Amino acid sequence: MKLNLLLILFAFILTATADAGTNHSKLIKRVQEKYANQFTEYPILIMDIDEISFRYLQKNAYGLSKEKEVERAHILIEYVEEKIGVELTLAESIGLEPYTTVLKESAVALPVLGRDYKKRIDYEACVVFPASPNSNKRLETHRILQLDTPGAYENVNYEGLQETLEYNELKLFSLYHELGHCMDRTFMPEMYTSYEPDPHDIHLAESFAEVFGLMIMEMEGYKGTALKRALFRNMYSVEMGKWFVANPQNGFGNPLYKAGGAIYYLVPALLEARKRLEKRKGPLVVSNLDEIKDVAADIVKTAGYEGRSFNAIKYWFFEGQDKALDMYQDYYLRMPELFDDAFGDLSKFIFQNELLYKKLAGKIEFEVDQSLLPVLDTSGLCSIKNNEEELYQQLNLEREQLSNWVGNYEDQVSRKANLDGIYEYLQTCNDSVTF
Repeated sequence: MKLNLLLILFAFILTATADAGTNHSKLIKRVQEKYANQFTEYPILIMDIDEISFRYLQKNAYGLSKEKEVERAHILIEYVEEKIGVELTLAESIGLEPYTTVLKESAVALPVLGRDYKKRIDYEACVVFPASPNSNKRLETHRILQLDTPGAYENVNYEGLQETLEYNELKLFSLYHELGHCMDRTFMPEMYTSYEPDPHDIHLAESFAEVFGLMIMEMEGYKGTALKRALFRNMYSVEMGKWFVANPQNGFGNPLYKAGGAIYYLVPALLEARKRLEKRKGPLVVSNLDEIKDVAADIVKTAGYEGRSFNAIKYWFFEGQDKALDMYQDYYLRMPELFDDAFGDLSKFIFQNELLYKKLAGKIEFEVDQSLLPVLDTSGLCSIKNNEEELYQQLNLEREQLSNWVGNYEDQVSRKANLDGIYEYLQTCNDSVTF
C-alpha cells in the first residue's frame, strides 16, 4: 500500500511539473508540440516569453548596459540549445535578444540564416516570438489595426467597429501567422535571395502566412474568421498605408516602409481561401501540415497580386486614386497584352477596399464605462518573485483579469505596460510598492 501511495504521489509530482508554467506557456508548449515539431527541414522554436523572462530574472540579467545585453544573449543561447538543439552564435543571439525585452510586444518570425553564405536561403532554425500575453480583445484589436497611431484613423475608433474578433481568435491567428512564416519554403526564402528584399516578395510571403494561419484556425474549429480578418487587413492597409506614405521619416530610410499598405493588403488571398473553404464539405481535417502548406501556397499563387498588379496598387497608395487610374488605364489602352491584369486588379482593388471598409467602419462612438482596474499588487508579486510556480499562478490571475476587462481604455493600456515590464520590475523590487 505504501509503495502504491508513493507511486501515486510521484506521478502527481511529475504531472504537476509537466503542467507548470503560465497559461501562455502551456499554449506555447501545445503549439510547439502539435505543429512546430512536425516540421523537419530545420528546427522551429516558439519562444516562451515567461520562461525566458524568469531566467533573466533569476540571473539578475535585466539592465540597459552592454554587459547585461550580452548576459541575456548567453542565457538565450542556452535556452535555444536546450529547446531545439541549435547553438546560436553570440551575434545571432544578440540579434534575437531585443524581441525578448524592448520589442517583446511584437509578433514576429525570424529565421536564423545558414552560415554557408553560398546557400543563403538555408536556415539553421526559425524562431517565433508571439505577441505579448498581457492583452485582451480591445488591446489586441488596437495593436493589429494600429488604431492609436496619431493622425492615421481620423474617422474610425474601436467602439464604432461593426465587426470584431474575440481575443482568443486574435491571439491564435497572430501566433499561427508567424508560425506560417517559419514553415514557408515557397515565398519567404525569396526575401533572402537578393541583397535587398522586394516589397512584392514580402507581400506574397505575408499572404502565405495569413492563409496558413487561417487554415490552422479552421482545422482547430474556429470558423468564419476569414471575412472578419479580411475586413481588418483591408482597413489596416488603407489607413496605415496612406500614413506610411505621408510619414516616410518614421521608416528611417527603409525603402520598404512606404510600400507597407500594398505589402499588407492580404485581402485577395484571404477571400480566395474563404471561397475554397465554403466549397469544402465537412470539417478541415489533415493528418499533417503538408496539405495546409500546399493549399496555402496554391491560394497565394492563384490570388496574390502578380508584379504589375502589385505595382499598380502601390502606385495608388503613393499617388492617389485618380492618378493611378489614369496611368494604368493609359497603359492598358496602349499595351493591353501587358497591363490587362494590372488595370483589372487595380479597378477591383478600388471597389473592394471601399466595400470592405464600409462593412467594418461605423460611426465614431465613445467609451462610456470608465470603471478602473483594481490596483496591481506588486508587493505581493515581489514576495513570490523567486517562487516560479506561485509567480506564474499570480500572473495567470492578473492576465485573466485584464483579458476580461471592458472598462477605461487608458487604464487597460497602463496595466498592459505594467505587466509587460513586470519581470524587469521584480528584479529591482523589495517591498510594498504598488502601481
